[in-house]
Amino acid sequence: MKQMRTGTLLLLLTFVIVAAIVLLGARNSDTKITKVTSQLTSRSVRGIKQQYQQSKTATIFLHGYNGGAYSTNYLIHKAEQTGAAQKALVVHVYKNGVMAFKGYWQRSIKNPMVQVVFQDNHASQKAQIYWLHQVLVQLKGGIMRSVIR
Repeated sequence: MKQMRTGTLLLLLTFVIVAAIVLLGARNSDTKITKVTSQLTSRSVRGIKQQYQQSKTATIFLHGYNGGAYSTNYLIHKAEQTGAAQKALVVHVYKNGVMAFKGYWQRSIKNPMVQVVFQDNHASQKAQIYWLHQVLVQLKGGIMRSVIR
């Protein structure tokens, strides 16, 4: 039990350090977000099976270098198929700085999933960090505030 707690704390500490590095590295980027678009469409909310912990906190799916939507589609599909989560949004980040949000996020969705797809999947880490930071800012304040009332 003590080993598990120590492992969990170490994992949490690692996550916090990485998040801080990501956010600090994104401050001085010259890749700017120029526009945010959205196509939010109504969708039925499916129930989450009771065996899974239910939360309104989103899970963000990111592809890796040279990846795309296909990189995370399988994981998202399996989570939906088993009733563990529901896909809420797909965010496309284009080379010119435009972010396009597609999907719908209702207050009643449990375990929402957000898929982030970078058009320039060979961009530098600095650029991707900046883009991801801007997506998270929009999810926290911009897009979600206008969708969830």
